[in-house]
Amino acid sequence: MSDGTRPHPKSRTTIDPGTRLVMRYAGGGGYGPASARDPAALAADLRDGYITDASPYGGAEMPGTARIGVDVGGTFTDLVLHDPQRDAVHTGKLLTTPDDPSRAIIEGTQRILREAGLTPADLHSIVHGTTLVTNTVIERTGAKVGLLTTAGFRDSIEIGREIRYDLYDLFLEAPPTLVPRHLRREIPGRLDADGVELLALDEIAVAREVTDLVEGERIEALAIGFLHSYRDPRHERRAGRSSAPCIPGWR
Repeated sequence: MSDGTRPHPKSRTTIDPGTRLVMRYAGGGGYGPASARDPAALAADLRDGYITDASPYGGAEMPGTARIGVDVGGTFTDLVLHDPQRDAVHTGKLLTTPDDPSRAIIEGTQRILREAGLTPADLHSIVHGTTLVTNTVIERTGAKVGLLTTAGFRDSIEIGREIRYDLYDLFLEAPPTLVPRHLRREIPGRLDADGVELLALDEIAVAREVTDLVEGERIEALAIGFLHSYRDPRHERRAGRSSAPCIPGWR
């Protein structure tokens, strides 16, 4: 109520004129099928005594309400479990498995469920995020990458937007690009901003450049980025198909 009091759901309370009353309905979402309502809100109503174990589901088993969040870092994988039904919070930490980050996620999830006394059936959802990609970009520890791009736009990633992060540093050195210039190869072929083909893709050039990058430069990964592919990706897809025979064994 507006005066801060919270009457028990099964009690009788006299309300003075002018008092503002906020009413919450069992089920955490009003009327309709319980399966369509927010499990966390249902759990809160159950905990607060607005509903019983059977009332929202007609005696059926209540779906999982526990949520797990996972943060995969370069050194550690951190987990936190929150279960509003049990009013419980658990945390966990273990070493990241760089060769396959999913191993630490799975092992950590199994461990935190055991420590919380829960099972996978008690879970509502799992979300995860990672700084591994950010670390790789900053530290330049990723694979040796080659790039195929539209003829005439080889230096676009180096020119960028010509914005300096320190306008007044006359001796500023830009960070190196992810793909050095000698590994960036131009391919004839052009689409306009509407996706209309102005120049057919030169698939022979694609095969030639990819072969040189793989056999001559020993690249470990290949990126394909053509102008206006956001509008029509057909040139990129054809380049990918033309590249496949030149890089056997790659995924």
